[in-house]
Amino acid sequence: ARAGFSQAQHIGAALQVWWGANYYCDTLPPDMAWVVWDKERIESYPTYLKACGFNSVQVMELITYDASAKVWHGGYRGGLPKGKSIPDVQNALYTLADAAHAQGMTVSQYIWGSPADGCKWADPKTRPAREEFYRELARRYGAKVDHIITHWVDEGHEGGFETPLSATMFMWNEYKKQNPDVKVTCDSWFNAGIYAGIGDETHASRDVGIAIERWYDAARAKQIMAAGRKVGIWGWYLSDFEMTYGSHLYTKTLNTYFSALPDKAGEEVDWISSELCFHALPSRVNLYVVGRKMWEPRAALADVMLDYCRAMYGPANARILRTAYETVEEGQAEVRYGMVQDDRYPVVLGTLEFREKAQQALKALQAVRLPPKWQPNFTVVSSPQQDIDAIRTSLAEFINHPVK
Repeated sequence: ARAGFSQAQHIGAALQVWWGANYYCDTLPPDMAWVVWDKERIESYPTYLKACGFNSVQVMELITYDASAKVWHGGYRGGLPKGKSIPDVQNALYTLADAAHAQGMTVSQYIWGSPADGCKWADPKTRPAREEFYRELARRYGAKVDHIITHWVDEGHEGGFETPLSATMFMWNEYKKQNPDVKVTCDSWFNAGIYAGIGDETHASRDVGIAIERWYDAARAKQIMAAGRKVGIWGWYLSDFEMTYGSHLYTKTLNTYFSALPDKAGEEVDWISSELCFHALPSRVNLYVVGRKMWEPRAALADVMLDYCRAMYGPANARILRTAYETVEEGQAEVRYGMVQDDRYPVVLGTLEFREKAQQALKALQAVRLPPKWQPNFTVVSSPQQDIDAIRTSLAEFINHPVK
């Protein structure tokens, strides 16, 4: 599938599902760690994504963060679920990659090029160990991926342009030993300094694309194209919020962003990604909205949501579920902060008007009946009934919330 703003203008839709497993290990239910999922469940994910309109899946090996202690567990590969190993993670990612390829989708691998491993690319003493780490990743995953995307400012904080670009070239050359056709992008997330080095090929050939941070920026796209490089967008904090576990419904936010894209973005941008950090929750609707908006950025959100609810819960239940989703999104706890502070929704929880709205939505759900042996038009990792139960629970909590 491709996405775009007219038949002639397309953006490649790559989905970042953040397959970083046990990411917030002390707040996630055990079932959320995809490394413990069975083969059939993992294989169902690309089927859903393809149905949403995506043409690519973006994976990551493993990062684990302890939200209570506020520490990374063992760096890039720490905090494995009990009884699991890196080969277990590898096998799960192989299953996902093979399933994506079987759907005609490509697979991108997101790599933290600067893990907190005590090594620095610019340090002659520790660089050999870093090089071996990159080689090992390429040997392990290179045959399964079509595109690598490197990331530099988080754990190890190796920003600027010399290390990100030259180390990305090294990784790309190693991955090409496994797949000569693999593509490559260097991410600019929180690293505006990279743009000072993209104008020539001193540190990286023009084959290395540059991913704009989070969302489309016309000036950055122009700068990257002027350098003869492909433009990507590594979207984040768009369709989920990694810092707090939950079913974050952001359909209105996504509608705002996509509806505002200029038509020229369809010509300029090679790929764009969006994320889902937490799985098997009603928030998977965000992915459907992203996929539809990749194709039809001007489509009315109400129509998109009705289509989703019709396909997921059946025509007879569609309007009731759409209203329920809209109500939960309006009343949910707002957890976004920092660079996405402006995306926060107004606080309505605790008002008499919203309590009445939640009561009406919950009452309407009483009429929802899934037909016997109902199968949605999507292959999903959690059932439509589980969605309905979760939405009903949210509405009940809203109703029980004290009124100001």
